[in-house]
Formats: sequence, structure tokens, C-alpha cells
Amino acid sequence: MMKRIKKNKLLRYMAIAIVALTLALVARITHAYLTLDINEMMSKVNLKSDIVDEFKFIQGDPLNLEATPSNLEENGENLTVISKPTITLKANGTTNEAKYNYYIYLEIPTNTFTYTTENQTPEIILNITDANGNPMTNITGLDYGTTNGVTGFDITSYSGTITIADNLEILSNSSTETTIHEYTITLTYLNLDVDQSANYGKKLNTNIVISKNAKAE
Repeated sequence: MMKRIKKNKLLRYMAIAIVALTLALVARITHAYLTLDINEMMSKVNLKSDIVDEFKFIQGDPLNLEATPSNLEENGENLTVISKPTITLKANGTTNEAKYNYYIYLEIPTNTFTYTTENQTPEIILNITDANGNPMTNITGLDYGTTNGVTGFDITSYSGTITIADNLEILSNSSTETTIHEYTITLTYLNLDVDQSANYGKKLNTNIVISKNAKAE
């Protein structure tokens, strides 16, 4: 049969045409199946991403204080550090609705500062502004007031955990615009008109914790 094809030009051309047609059909069928699989895969990916909410935590900068002769000069400025922990939420594109709850804690594992005045004038002030821009004025176990023009909670010698947000709710009704809850936490070491050298070298370290779950007691 092969000899007849080789000798007969017409049969040879027909054989070549049949092989080419077969290859073309195989290529088209393979391409069709691959395209179908890829489209199906992309559809699943898009579907999955379209039903997932974007719920994110931004811890903010660490809040640490250390008093030294150079940063707490006599008649100088207060020593201040600021952090802005943030919670963001964007709803999925299927329902355009999302709701979550969250907790924020300020942990103070290390605080070696002490009061340097006999009447224990506050020296380290904690100020917190909530997600609505309002100052927090009530935290159990802490005194709130104004000292040397700075208003907030006295945490001069405090160590432990402070609850900033307790199971608060964040809502989103959009898959394109992000709902943002931003808090501002400020620690201020007051430069008082007294000898505060007893606190030189002392440290206060904190951790900001944002969680979906309440902290275990």
C-alpha cells in the first residue's frame, strides 16, 4: 500500500491531506477542551473571590517609651509616641454586605517607670481616640484627667492589659469601597517642672493586639 502511495502522486497528496486534516482536528479538539477547562477554572476562581469578604487588621506602630537626659531635657518638650491600629472591611461582590466583630487590646508587659513626686503627679498619660474620632474617657481601673495640659489616663506605673475595643461591630455595604475603623493611641511622658532623673533609663513597652476573639482572662 505504501509503495502504491509513493508511486502515485494523487494518492500521496491525498494521504498528506488526510494526515494534515487529522492533526488539525486533534488540535482543535484539544484546544477546545483546554479552553473549557481554563474557563471553568477561572470561573471557579472568580466565583470564590466574589463571595469572600476582605476583613483586615493593621496593628499599628509599637508604643515604647524610654526616658533619658537627652530626650527629657529640663524645661523641654514632652516625650510622645503615637500608633494608629486600624480595622478594614470590604464586602464580597455577591451580597455586597458584610458584618464582623473585633477586639483591641493594649498590652503593657513591661513598665519600670515610677512617680518622681511625693503627691504622685501623673507622668505617663494614655490617650485613646476611638473609630468615630471621640476620646475614650472611661477604662476600669484607670484614672482619667488632665495634667500639664495633657488629658488622658494615668498609667505612670501601670502594667497589664487594657481593653480598647470590646466586641465592636464593623459593617460594609460595598464591594468597592472599604469601611475603615481607625483608632489613635498616644503615650505621653510629661516633662514636669521637677527632678525626674529617677526615671532615666526606665522603660515602658507595649503590644497592640487586634483579634476576632476575646482575650482569655
